[in-house]
Amino acid sequence: MARRAALFILLCLTGLMARGLNAAPVDSAVIVRSILVPDSARVRLVQDFTEVALPQLPDSIEPRGGTYLENDWRYRLRTRNVSIDDTSIRWPRFVAFCLKWYNWGRELLNSTDTAYVKGDGLYGKVMFTSDNWADSYSFDPKEMPSIRMMSEMYANLGVYVKYSGLSIGYSFNLNSLFNHTPVNHRKWDFGFSCARFNIQAHYWINDGGTYIRRFADYNNGRLIRMKFDGLKYHAWNIYGYYLFNNRKFSIGATYNISHNQRRSQGSALLGIGVASYTADFDFTQLPKELDDYFHYPLDNYRFRYSSYCIIGGYSYNWVWNKHFTFNATLLPGVGVTDSKADSSMGHDVLCAINLKAMSAIIYSYRRMFIVGRATFNGNFFLSDNINFFNNIQNYQLSVGFKF
Repeated sequence: MARRAALFILLCLTGLMARGLNAAPVDSAVIVRSILVPDSARVRLVQDFTEVALPQLPDSIEPRGGTYLENDWRYRLRTRNVSIDDTSIRWPRFVAFCLKWYNWGRELLNSTDTAYVKGDGLYGKVMFTSDNWADSYSFDPKEMPSIRMMSEMYANLGVYVKYSGLSIGYSFNLNSLFNHTPVNHRKWDFGFSCARFNIQAHYWINDGGTYIRRFADYNNGRLIRMKFDGLKYHAWNIYGYYLFNNRKFSIGATYNISHNQRRSQGSALLGIGVASYTADFDFTQLPKELDDYFHYPLDNYRFRYSSYCIIGGYSYNWVWNKHFTFNATLLPGVGVTDSKADSSMGHDVLCAINLKAMSAIIYSYRRMFIVGRATFNGNFFLSDNINFFNNIQNYQLSVGFKF
């Protein structure tokens, strides 16, 4: 009778325990108990195996760190176990405050669908970059011969170290190193990119070193190459655009190497661009053969104007496989041009047209990467008497690794 009562109580307790744990995922554990079983002749010891359900902790609350001291930032630095998104690390109060806002902004600006775009957890890059560019110009008066000019290809070689939004580097001009020619062309670039939008700024200077490649019908309209130091060109532009498909598409995957595009995807782009251009032509420095062919009525022509444009286009990442990704981007713009009073055509408000096109291909293997980029920036100035067009072509090849 006592055995039956004990068995009934055990079954009731087991049922209550199972009902209490019914709402959570469970794992099972085997409990081995020793039970005294009376026999008519002797008391014998047997083992009874009972399977008891145990609650399973969800992954989201699995502890990330260790003890109180092991979560100290100094200990984590010594053991090289530091991540800026690890909330278990005990930072100094000001650092913790900054990281809190940084992680909030990063989540707001860079949240993506990881099935299409995913980071690899590496924020640092070391790159060796070959940067090559050339600029070309078209001076096209309505009643006079037109001129096509182009600079030499200028080449820089540099090394850069980048971590998150910080970058430091050094480069030198290969033209002046090997040919001992003065550096007449200079450029500065600045950019900020996140998943939702992209901002770029450029500044270009050309203080000579341009070649005339075509002069009206001279030489039967065929290409020529004559040095022309009479062109002085200064320009800057700033443009920014919003990426509509920002959760599934990353333009930084090919241009900034900040994310990995896992599936082919594209996005429409829309933004604004502001630019300023100054171009001075001194035709007293024309080669004698061309000046004898045609002499312009004015010795100097000046273009100085600002443009304000609405830009829009499309960018697409084509993922061949997990190692190769190709990007093509087209960004035309249209707006107004404000010609300044000291320009040859005087003050006027005209139509502005510009065009930006980019392409890139990247090969990555684990932490190593090789990326090639090509960029075209074109600007059109259209007036009643003179049309002016210039463009800057940029080609880059980078080899590096992430850390």
